[in-house]
Amino acid sequence: MNHCFEETKRFLKKVAPMTWELTEPHLLYLDEKQSADYLQVMQDQNYSQTFHNDTVGLIENHLEELFPNQKTEVSLIDLGPGYPDKSLPMAKFLKKRGQNVFYYPVDVSLKYLSIAEHEMFPYCERVTPIHSLFEIAHQKIPTDAYTRPVYTLIGLTFMNFPSKTILNLLTKLSGTKNSFVIFASEMISINNPPEKIIEAYRGPAMQTFTFGPLRHLGLGEDQVIFTPIFSKQRVEIRFVIKKMINHLPIQKGDTVITAVSYRYTENEFIRLVKHYFHEYKIWYSADDKTALVKGYL
Repeated sequence: MNHCFEETKRFLKKVAPMTWELTEPHLLYLDEKQSADYLQVMQDQNYSQTFHNDTVGLIENHLEELFPNQKTEVSLIDLGPGYPDKSLPMAKFLKKRGQNVFYYPVDVSLKYLSIAEHEMFPYCERVTPIHSLFEIAHQKIPTDAYTRPVYTLIGLTFMNFPSKTILNLLTKLSGTKNSFVIFASEMISINNPPEKIIEAYRGPAMQTFTFGPLRHLGLGEDQVIFTPIFSKQRVEIRFVIKKMINHLPIQKGDTVITAVSYRYTENEFIRLVKHYFHEYKIWYSADDKTALVKGYL
């Protein structure tokens, strides 16, 4: 717990009067409880049916286009696999076609790495778990991964980073030759306005999960008010502090943002993709709420 306290406190920053941020994504997965809490979120129908299931469906429906017919071995770098329901269809498809998959799951959660290794092992030539922050994973991925075509996959975790940060990171991890990036995002549209997007974040499972960083700082859930909002093109999970905290600079009445999730209109999203990839393909879910991208570096 001391490690979790120190790691969390290290990222606490004041961003406005009475407003603090603890929005580094890895702070949501520092211990076993947080990892288990996220699995509960994934079972929340209001959350998973909103865009998570769309992403899995898009992958399953476009495997032929994601992986054009070829006979080469493939390196699959999976950032934040959790339960690897996005990479599993890929590995099964490639194995059935006779291609060897070398799988590199990257996560700060040992629990998720263990789950990913167990689930993916039957379909891969080799599984090499990487226990790491995304930001330094390039230092830990074996060099032999880059002797094959590289596919770097990140699911909806893409939305938890500013676009420039995550896309620069994806291109750095992927290398530059025969490399592809696959990611997904929920979209803002007439059929999916901000007031509808925020509803997926109001449930008790999300509240428990996103409270994790404050728990590491020594707070109890009875000391905060859970207030998710949509502001400036992103979901913000906010907790208003109800009691004084003696060992922290946070005061009664302050707000702490523990998680953010960015959203884009279709035009904004296309401009973003065009800036980073000279070739790309975008697929949309039937209701146009979710986009899946394959970008070629």
